[in-house]
Amino acid sequence: MPSDHDQDKLPGIPSPASIPNPSGPKIPSPLIAPQRGNVTLPTLVLDTTEPDSTTKETNDISIDQSVGDSVRVDPRLRPSLSQTSLGSSSRQGASTSHKFPGKLGLTVIHESTSRKLDIIFVHGLGGGSRKTWCYDGNPEIFWPEWLGDIPELSRARISIFGYNADIIANTGITQANVEWFAKELLNLLTIHGQRYEAFGRVPIIFICHSMGGLVVKRACVKASGDGDKRIREISAKINGIIFFGTPHRGSSQAKMRNSLVSLLGRGGSGRAYLKDQLNVNSALLQMLNDDFRHLATRINLFSFWEQKKTRIGSFEQMIVEQYSAILGYAQEGSAPLFADHDLICKFSSPVDPNYVVVTSTILAMVEKIFAEEYTATPGDRKRYVQEIHQFLLSPDVTSTEADFYTVQSKRLEGSCQWVTQQAWFTRWEQGEVDSNSEILWLNGHPGTGKSVISTYLIDQLKRSGHSCYYYFFKSSDVPKRTLERCLLNMAYQIALAEPEVRGKLRYLRESQFNLVGAELLLLWQKIFVSSILPIYEQKRLPLFLIIDALDETENSMAIFPLLHTLKHIPNVRLCVTSRQSIEFTQQLNLLENKIKINNYTISQRDNIDDITYLVKSTLSSLPLLEEVRVRIVNSVIQKAEGNLLWVSLVSKQMLKAGFNQESLLQVLQQVPPGMDQIYVDILAKMRTFPPKQKDIARWIILWTLSSFQPLPVSTLQEALEFKPPAEKVEALEYWVAELCGSFLVIDREKSVQPIHSTAREFLLADKTSEFAITPATHLHIASVCLKSILKANHSRHARKKSLVMVSGSSYPVPDILGIHSQTLWRYAVFWWSSHLALTSSHDLATFNLVTRVLKSATFMDCIQDIAESGDIHAFVRMAKNLKKYVSIPEIGEMAGRREDIKYISLWTVDLIRLATEFGENLLRFPSLTEAIIAPFCPRSSAIYQGFGTREGGITLLGDVPKSWDTRLAFLNTPQASPSAATTVCATSKLVAVGYQNGSISVWNSTTALLVHQLSLTEPISCLNFNQTGSCIAAGGRSRITLWNASTASEQLTISLADVPILLAFSSDDLLFIIFRNNKLKVYSVEDGTLISEFDWAEEKMSINIVAEFPLCISLNAQRTRLAVAYRGLPISLWDLEYRVYLKRFRPACRTSSHRRAHELGQKGVAAHTHDSASALEFHSQTDEIFISYSDGTFIKWDPDTSEQTVSPMHADIHVMKCSPDGTMVMTGNSHGQLKLWSTITLELLFTLEEDDEAVRRLCFSPDGSRIFDVRGVYCNVWEPEILLRGARIYRETMTPSPIPSDEHSSSITLTNPTSVTCLCPSPNGKFFIGGTDNGRVILYSLASGNKLKALYSHGASAEITSIAWSEDGSLIATGDNTSKVFVYQLSISTGPTNMAVEVPEPSEDGSDSDYEYSNLQAFELSLIITATQLLKGAVKVAGRLDGFITSLLIAEYEGNVLLMASSKNADAVWRLNKNPTAAKKVTKPVGSCLTICYGVARSRHLLKHPDNKDLILTVDPESVRIRSWPSLQKAISGSHGDQNNVSVNCETLEDNVFALHSSAEGNSHDQEVFELEGSSLSETSGNVLVMCISKSRVSQVGRQREIWVWKLDGNITTNSGNIHLIMCLGISSIATSIKAFLGVFRQKLYFLDMRGWVCSKDITSEEHIGNKPPLKDELHECEMWFFLPRGHFSTEMSSTISRIMVWKRDVIFTRKDNVIVVKRGLRGQGRRVIN
Repeated sequence: MPSDHDQDKLPGIPSPASIPNPSGPKIPSPLIAPQRGNVTLPTLVLDTTEPDSTTKETNDISIDQSVGDSVRVDPRLRPSLSQTSLGSSSRQGASTSHKFPGKLGLTVIHESTSRKLDIIFVHGLGGGSRKTWCYDGNPEIFWPEWLGDIPELSRARISIFGYNADIIANTGITQANVEWFAKELLNLLTIHGQRYEAFGRVPIIFICHSMGGLVVKRACVKASGDGDKRIREISAKINGIIFFGTPHRGSSQAKMRNSLVSLLGRGGSGRAYLKDQLNVNSALLQMLNDDFRHLATRINLFSFWEQKKTRIGSFEQMIVEQYSAILGYAQEGSAPLFADHDLICKFSSPVDPNYVVVTSTILAMVEKIFAEEYTATPGDRKRYVQEIHQFLLSPDVTSTEADFYTVQSKRLEGSCQWVTQQAWFTRWEQGEVDSNSEILWLNGHPGTGKSVISTYLIDQLKRSGHSCYYYFFKSSDVPKRTLERCLLNMAYQIALAEPEVRGKLRYLRESQFNLVGAELLLLWQKIFVSSILPIYEQKRLPLFLIIDALDETENSMAIFPLLHTLKHIPNVRLCVTSRQSIEFTQQLNLLENKIKINNYTISQRDNIDDITYLVKSTLSSLPLLEEVRVRIVNSVIQKAEGNLLWVSLVSKQMLKAGFNQESLLQVLQQVPPGMDQIYVDILAKMRTFPPKQKDIARWIILWTLSSFQPLPVSTLQEALEFKPPAEKVEALEYWVAELCGSFLVIDREKSVQPIHSTAREFLLADKTSEFAITPATHLHIASVCLKSILKANHSRHARKKSLVMVSGSSYPVPDILGIHSQTLWRYAVFWWSSHLALTSSHDLATFNLVTRVLKSATFMDCIQDIAESGDIHAFVRMAKNLKKYVSIPEIGEMAGRREDIKYISLWTVDLIRLATEFGENLLRFPSLTEAIIAPFCPRSSAIYQGFGTREGGITLLGDVPKSWDTRLAFLNTPQASPSAATTVCATSKLVAVGYQNGSISVWNSTTALLVHQLSLTEPISCLNFNQTGSCIAAGGRSRITLWNASTASEQLTISLADVPILLAFSSDDLLFIIFRNNKLKVYSVEDGTLISEFDWAEEKMSINIVAEFPLCISLNAQRTRLAVAYRGLPISLWDLEYRVYLKRFRPACRTSSHRRAHELGQKGVAAHTHDSASALEFHSQTDEIFISYSDGTFIKWDPDTSEQTVSPMHADIHVMKCSPDGTMVMTGNSHGQLKLWSTITLELLFTLEEDDEAVRRLCFSPDGSRIFDVRGVYCNVWEPEILLRGARIYRETMTPSPIPSDEHSSSITLTNPTSVTCLCPSPNGKFFIGGTDNGRVILYSLASGNKLKALYSHGASAEITSIAWSEDGSLIATGDNTSKVFVYQLSISTGPTNMAVEVPEPSEDGSDSDYEYSNLQAFELSLIITATQLLKGAVKVAGRLDGFITSLLIAEYEGNVLLMASSKNADAVWRLNKNPTAAKKVTKPVGSCLTICYGVARSRHLLKHPDNKDLILTVDPESVRIRSWPSLQKAISGSHGDQNNVSVNCETLEDNVFALHSSAEGNSHDQEVFELEGSSLSETSGNVLVMCISKSRVSQVGRQREIWVWKLDGNITTNSGNIHLIMCLGISSIATSIKAFLGVFRQKLYFLDMRGWVCSKDITSEEHIGNKPPLKDELHECEMWFFLPRGHFSTEMSSTISRIMVWKRDVIFTRKDNVIVVKRGLRGQGRRVIN
């Protein structure tokens, strides 16, 4: 079954070719949004339709139909959170659908965080904005919402337009017509831009049903005559219209009118406009078509017509005939749909054939629009080409065009003509149009001229007018030796020549497709199969691709999976040249049945003419007799054996022999046949050079052959200046040709390369001569590279770069022509460590250079350059190379250099962490390493020690990590409401994590970058890659789905009758599925065919196994044995080859602790009893089985010998996995512990105490170098080597302890289970209070981040949820999740050892003064801190505790101290006695209490009014209440006695209530739920209230956040003030990217985005307060300041301000119960981001 997202592979789907490419004048459009009276904010107008809870959107723009053309706007501005739930349709839904047609006006149903397209649905007669598009009247089957799930449309904003077109309505506008509806649409398009992202900035596509198409056509015509600039912007972006059954020419006679009245009117009479406007060829339609014809030339048009008659009562008839449904324009595309007029625009599911056709049409139109947009702007081609260059090519890769001209220069005019004379070439070149693709494979021995032939074919094909693109592989150029680079380079060539390809690639680039680390098949599918090849198929033109020297690539065999896809693709002509290879021949034989292949071997006979021509050309300048010429030619042909390279070298020697005939004959006689002997002779002659010349030649050859990519002459000349003796080599090009011309050549780009691969192979094979490549050679080159780095001008490389990012753009790369020049610096940055790793001896001078470079500031420039290149893997490569270097024995034994060796070793870890912790942000902002990354690295890391403490930079205070987390990487998908991770699997490159919500995230296992996101829509129960890593299978409750691991395209879906519990692939790619009902099935992954089935349910009964479901199960590596454990029963072993039961297993003994217990006679512990197995795992190399039991026994059992090995330690194991090499077993348990065991002795090697999250699943990478575990909502990545190294270090520092023997294993505890749940700074900014999840209240220093004292506790079972300080800082109040409220009086004084150090006052501008933190810490230790309890109370409603406290507020009024506490259902107000008896414990509340009860449970925040101390604000998600302290004081005073409580209803108080929006009404299935996540008042005179509200639906998983900004009336003197909405970020990309609201400081809102960046948004500038139209968020621009590394920022972090917050210019965040303060992180200017 095809994938929903892979429609381009389905037959019968319109291609972009069927959608014309219009061009013509741009259309404008009218509009002015009227205002009413003095009210700036449009008022709420209720919808005229009956309310429907299942279709209630709250971000609509609605029309008040009682006031003509005046427009009113719903101020709630709430984006829809609709979620499609596909269920079976019912007639009940159909019968009620007419009641809920949908909102009038314009409603957004899908918003994108980075919008690139607008899609607007317009219904027809009798329809509604939702009803028209809902299948069978079921509001849940609403297909416009499905479009947002298609990856190509995920960045589209999708809207629905509703107008009153009910033809039987008896109320409302009676003279409405198409003209009025068109005007209404244009008005709303313009009004919409006053509060959200305006229309007219991105392309617009209209999708219309029936008369809706006439409305849109009229809107286009009407807009063309408008002069308003805004309308011109909108009309110019109307790029596409799709019509469903639109009666462009009306209907014959009165059939249309009567049919529609009967169909939609249910017997009523139609409106007046139907009588005239929809008749066939009516004046209105003729005029509309004539006007629209002139405008439509630039718009993409596609029309669908109905093929089924519509049932009307007892008869059927066609509503809109084909002739009327098609405009007939030349540029129009059209297609039929097998549906009637009503169902032509309704689809039952995403696999509905009509839906597939329609969505493919939409996608094709979108791609074409982007192509037109891309090529329409004149004068921008250079910029577009640079963007494509940055997208596709690495700046380090040399030009393929230069490779072509270099090889072409070797070809003599007239040679190679024999190729084009062959019949197989003619068939290949002149294949029929639309015929299947063909492959021409030319193979031959080295030196037979294959590359020269490639240049000849390229030249001939281009002369013939063909589109021909090429790539030349070179073994000497490491970066170019990959097929990935080949595809990208050819795509770049094609993009330069084809505007449509540039448009497609721009579309791919804008869709955020990341080329970094993308696998070969994914690149082929995305760039060629989906983007480039369809264009040539549409044009019906062949595409010629020539790949030369495939054998010189690193992954040559990987090309064949690509070639298999050509069997479905026409018009591709591929030519490949290579050496002869048995592997190539075998693969080509397999391909012959699927695609046409001409596999031709170049023979000696083929080259005779070329050899003759070459020799004659050489001898043409020599005065020789003809018979001598003939003799020489024949002799050369005989000796050459078809080797053109041999002939070329011999020809050079003959020319050097001069004009002497005898000398020529002597040269010819002495020259040996074969290339190797010629190279030997050439080397012998080079040894006779004068010493200086020989030395130059030697170093030229050594550098050229040792380098990992071709070196330009300028780079080589710079490198040779470092050779001993140091001197400048002038005219290097001359010396290369003169001294090394037989081995090397200078290409068109002035790079030095081997003349042929045989020359390179010969020289590399030489191990004895002075020209041999040895480890000393690499040591010298590494030394030169290091010197070059140190010599580099630091100021040049520490350049500043623009850090402006536009969402959706690829990672920014600086100017490709200026910065990335091919200098020695550039080569040294990438390859110095690779040369260093190839050395094998100690060299003190080089060691010193390595140390100096790693400690120099220039090394930060190296990291920056690598990040700019996008090659994040270079960090991993450098780390591995350094690790190999320091492992050289001589290095480790260097006396007195232990510290330097340790420093280098630190970099081996740091460089890998750069990739895993910071890789994504390094790619986005390459210059961040020193400014942001270094301060966040652990204190013991090399990065921090060298670069993390720069003056004036970011500083972290508090309990900052001292070393890297033992965890290598932390994988979690950024999302508002993450789902639990259930399973994990890995290949050498990828790791996949399955989740409870049915999603699957695929990560690059090296860089920890997210690669794919897949969805099964069912909880993932099992997940696995096949053994080659090319396919991934996931199992849910009812099906198994297979995807291509590279392209993420769905390959196969298998429906299941029972729940799968294990998936495994065999070596021959058979899929083994084990089910809960004791069955095993084997499927073919090609077509899902069931190969075999094994049901051991009946067999197990015969051996007395009566348990129904397996407890745990395991397959051996060969898939020949199956081990099954049932509850309370022995392990049973089954043979899958013969499908028989083998034996069962009972443990023979227990652990030592159990034996001791048995000896003591403990009841229930017997020596030969067995408990249920908790985990089961086959050895990866043998058939031994590891078994853990619930009582802690851990056993290894060999079924063949019945031998048992019992671990001497108690083992708590729930999951386990054996390493691929069989040396270790990793286990996990429900307490979050990971343990490594020896597979031989079952000795415990290492214990990792991670956290309390249960380990659900484990897996190893195929090479065993990494371990992955899933727990909670995330996946951890570990390296066993790091764990074991940590264990060794731990053991070395352990002191002897008399603990039992089974506790002697090494362990590391990473985290403390206690967590800080909320924070609150003191008013003076010197301290802050933290509350924990175990009820503790802790005082911290804001100046140092240190813990000062644990003040008191609410009890271990309580969690602190809210904290408040009094204005003078003397009182603190804390509330918990049990409704309890504590108030303490806090005293902080200095002791007798007071030092002359004062805690610095926090500055307003963030410019903290520098002071000695060591002195400050000593001062803090001398502080005397006391806390005296004043109040212990609780918020109660009807005598019961009311849940957790959401907010607290302390204030003084008329000498009284008042405390207000807010819970979900009530507020409580206490009057406190500030000075109780010292140290006396308060057991009862002190003072009177007033309880204010609410009718609805909501989260509430309490805030003081900034201007009037008598007023307080109670803020909840739906309202703001302004209260006065006097009224509360009065209510309290009315109580009788200090200990009495008074309870009142909130409605009885004198509150001024401002409703922000109303709750969703209707049934709970689609009800919206709002939560207040944060609120804050700005500190400016503007008195701005900022609220962060999260919104969800009962029927949905996940939340959407909104930011609301309100202006408070500054003249409030009582509680009767007013507030005004000035900004809503409800549907902008800023709000949708918010993970946590951090607070407001000055004029900025601060928040944490989904990727861990601390960002800010200007909210109170004058442009937003009163001077401009409200709700106008013009740029959606924010600033990014710094990001929290993955080790700090995880999905464990709450989405509220309780764990991270902004205070003044500081950012405070927590790690468990530790607090870290980020100083100077918000100073200066952030990095602008335009969303």
